[in-house]
Amino acid sequence: IIVGLVAFQVATAFFLRDAAWWLILIIAYVVGAFVSHGLWVMIHECGHNLLFKGRAANFLSGILANTPHIIPSSVSFQHYHNRHHTHQGVHDYDADLPDFWEARLFSKSALGKAFWMTLFPFFQVFHTIRLKDNKKADGWIVLNWIVQILFNVAIYMFLGPKAFFYLLISFLFSVGFHPLGARWIQEHYLVLSKDQD
Repeated sequence: IIVGLVAFQVATAFFLRDAAWWLILIIAYVVGAFVSHGLWVMIHECGHNLLFKGRAANFLSGILANTPHIIPSSVSFQHYHNRHHTHQGVHDYDADLPDFWEARLFSKSALGKAFWMTLFPFFQVFHTIRLKDNKKADGWIVLNWIVQILFNVAIYMFLGPKAFFYLLISFLFSVGFHPLGARWIQEHYLVLSKDQD
């Protein structure tokens, strides 16, 4: 599944390398976001060591699944996501929770919440800063970064900026302001929390 989805995204980027910007945006929203989201699901499964018996094979599979996302995040996601399961709803350990200032700033306005969803991928990165017992860079994280940088350079050099942009915007739609973004909310909304608005 991972190889097929990665190949599909790269092939789509290839076919869009000379397309109009408006067409790239539409294809990224209608097609690329779903493929990118499927790759997130595979990264999630790798994080729970469900593809292979050994951790190394799961890490490598997650890194491969991460390549069309442009932003190296598979290994870090696996670490923080497992902590999310252990400490769900605990602000100091759950990176999936918005920071207190985010909740105050965006909680009452529908337009503010839409803006927050649009920027969710960026906010998610900064959530890890506040966590206690942050993960230090290890060999897997370094490998994730090296593979991602090499992939990004290859896409940009051989397919061009439009292909690169297609992959990036597909990733941003897959976890941002898109019907798929509602899944992230549904999956993480704390029904019993009186503090969540």
